[in-house]
Amino acid sequence: MKDIFYINYQFLLMARDAAKSNSGELVFGLSRAILDKLSEMNVDQIDNLARSSGVSLLSTRLNESEMARLIQMPETCRMNYIVSIPSEKH
Repeated sequence: MKDIFYINYQFLLMARDAAKSNSGELVFGLSRAILDKLSEMNVDQIDNLARSSGVSLLSTRLNESEMARLIQMPETCRMNYIVSIPSEKH
């Protein structure tokens, strides 16, 4: 559980910092509302949330076929592919 806390803590801190940028939603896969809420939290609140969640707060955005496609494509194409996925789902 210590590893999950650390991963959650780092993720939440980085997402809170990214909330200040226009790319926060794309980079972290979180809604603007969640990023805004995180931006209002202090380090102690983030620490508490990370410790008390008990499960990973981050997960992959890709389904099984998207992940398989990503693995098969050349590294130089991966970024464009990942960026295109959210727009296809909406």
